[in-house]
Amino acid sequence: MSFNEKFDSLLDILESGKKVPFSNMVMVNADVAQRIALELKESFPEEFRSAQRLLNEKNTFIETARKEADSILDSARKEKENLISKESIVKEAEERVIQMKDSAKRESVEMLKNMSNVVIEIANRFRENLVDVDHKMGEAYKSVSDSIQKIKIDYIDKV
Repeated sequence: MSFNEKFDSLLDILESGKKVPFSNMVMVNADVAQRIALELKESFPEEFRSAQRLLNEKNTFIETARKEADSILDSARKEKENLISKESIVKEAEERVIQMKDSAKRESVEMLKNMSNVVIEIANRFRENLVDVDHKMGEAYKSVSDSIQKIKIDYIDKV
C-alpha cells in the first residue's frame, strides 16, 4: 500500500469514528489507527532514504569522475613530458592536454547537472507529497471541526 493510500486509510478511520458528545474527540479503533500510523512512519522515511542514497551516489559519482579526470590529466602530463623533447610535438601535446582538461570539465559539469536534476526532481516529489499530506490534514481538520460544530448546534437545540 502506498504512503497516500495509508494516509487515506487513517483519514477514513478518523472520519468514521464515533463522535464523543460534548467534546471535540472521536472514538476510533486504537489498534487499527496505531498500526496505520506505524506503517506511515515506516514508509515516510523511505523518501528520505532514497534521497540520501541518491546524494551518496552523486558524491561517489563525482569523486569517480574527479579521479578519472585526475588520471586523464596525469596521463596527459606524462605524455607531454615524453614528447617535450621534440619541438614540433610539444605544441600538439599542450593542445591535447587543454582539450582533455576541457573535455573532463565539460563531462564533470554535465554529470553534476544531471545528478542535480535528479535531486531536484526527488525534492519536488517530496514537496508535492508534503503539500498533499497538508491538504488532506486540513480537510480532516475541517471535517472534524464541522462535526464538532454540528454536535454543539444539536446539543444547543435540544437543551
